[in-house]
Amino acid sequence: ARGTHQKRRPAGWLDRIVARMPRHEDTRVESYLEVLESALLDRYLSHHEEEALVQMACELNLSRQLLDKIHCDYLRSMARVALADG
Repeated sequence: ARGTHQKRRPAGWLDRIVARMPRHEDTRVESYLEVLESALLDRYLSHHEEEALVQMACELNLSRQLLDKIHCDYLRSMARVALADG
């Protein structure tokens, strides 16, 4: 909640969560997710990382509709893994 003091998470907590994320069976999606994970690990999406994601999506011919689904599924999976991790 806003205004409450939260403990700072130890370095690498996101690495631990991402390492336990389920892999996707579609190699195109998996390739895109590798770029996405790399971009998210420092919790800052730079302009260069945005461009890399767009370029990868174009190269892999991933539609905007599919990308929306990929992102939603990824976030849901991340939440499940994080909750299970405590």
